[in-house]
Amino acid sequence: MKNKLLVVRQLDRQLLAIKESGVALVPKEGWMKTIRKALGMTIKQLAKRLGTNPSRVVRMEKAEIEGAITLRTLRTVAKQLDCFFVYSFIPRSSLEKKIKDRAKEIVIEQIKRTSHTMYLEAQSVETDWLDAQIEDLTGELLAKNWKHLW
Repeated sequence: MKNKLLVVRQLDRQLLAIKESGVALVPKEGWMKTIRKALGMTIKQLAKRLGTNPSRVVRMEKAEIEGAITLRTLRTVAKQLDCFFVYSFIPRSSLEKKIKDRAKEIVIEQIKRTSHTMYLEAQSVETDWLDAQIEDLTGELLAKNWKHLW
């Protein structure tokens, strides 16, 4: 588990840096048009570099904004604009937190079923003991293969 968590923590740090830098924010006009215009390049000039016609470039820029463009096309355009193409998923919160929260959620559901039965049998447990059980069982669940979390 420690190795898996170490990998997750390292990835979390990298993703947080991207998230905080604002790089993940897409400009209103899309990256293609924004970079093209910043370079002072016309639609016709980009079309020539891509070996296509200007109307296709207009459609590609529109498709990017709509989220209907392929990654292959974005890579090709980025290359012609002398840019790196970066594709990523930026989690809203820490991956480590998400994993631990999910494990705890599963444990709490299991304990709820058990504690309900114990309550019906007049065998309810103390809150402190219950909290300790949740922490212990969450740790055990995290020590296993995480595919069972989802």
